[in-house]
Amino acid sequence: MEMEISEMEMEMEMKLRRWRWVSAMVSDFGDERAGGESEMKISEMEISEMAMEMKLWRWRWVRLWSFRLQR
Repeated sequence: MEMEISEMEMEMEMKLRRWRWVSAMVSDFGDERAGGESEMKISEMEISEMAMEMKLWRWRWVRLWSFRLQR
């Protein structure tokens, strides 16, 4: 159980880092190329980033409580 959660946590953290990097690239370069369209893409990415961050914190919370309940 502990191992599964750790692997999922690492995977989500990698996805989150990738989203932050892509989001930064789009905000730096996207406006000149896409005009107003990039605004929508950035907000979609921010929503995805927040969702992943919430999942990550939920996993950390579950892991913490399952550890406490085992003691």
